[in-house]
Amino acid sequence: MRGARICIIGITLLVLMSVSAVNCQNGPSQNVSDQKIIEDLNNMRLRLLTVLDATIPVKDHFDKTGSTFNSVNKAAGKINTYKDKNGRVLAEMMDSSNILLNDTFEDPATNIVLDTDYVVYREPLCCTLIDTKNQEQLKVCYRCNETRVWQNQTIWSGVWMNQTVWDLKTGNMLIVKLNCCGNITESALQKRQGLDPGATFCQVTHQFEVP
Repeated sequence: MRGARICIIGITLLVLMSVSAVNCQNGPSQNVSDQKIIEDLNNMRLRLLTVLDATIPVKDHFDKTGSTFNSVNKAAGKINTYKDKNGRVLAEMMDSSNILLNDTFEDPATNIVLDTDYVVYREPLCCTLIDTKNQEQLKVCYRCNETRVWQNQTIWSGVWMNQTVWDLKTGNMLIVKLNCCGNITESALQKRQGLDPGATFCQVTHQFEVP
């Protein structure tokens, strides 16, 4: 009887050890998978930040005088739309006092759409960059402002303190918070549903839609 009890205890210990071993094997592999996703998203974030830095000056120096112009009145203001000879479009949403609230820049040559929200004095609050071809998105907010004057113009520069990169194909999203020195203080991975196969970017709604 005693021998049977020892045998049962031994079998129980072996089962518990086996379960523990399986859990240990599954845990690290899942972490490694998430680490790879985070690494890929972070590389995407840095790449899209470079695209953002290159796109903002193009948008800011948009040739309005050499473009076709259209204006539509809205209840709270108006939307002024410019289209240049290269097919690039700049749409500015103004309030009733003619203050810029938002603008959207589209470049068909690069498949880039840049949407910017402003606070007073034309200071950017948030920028959303969408690569419509690769289905990638970067949203940055709350810049730690550092200003300098160049050719009698005030140029805004500095670190965007909230950065969210989103792989629209997979639905994976990385939310990053930084300090004014550019060091990451917080980061979080979110997994959402990706776009349906065949989804394309609609120039009217500025959303990906399934035909």
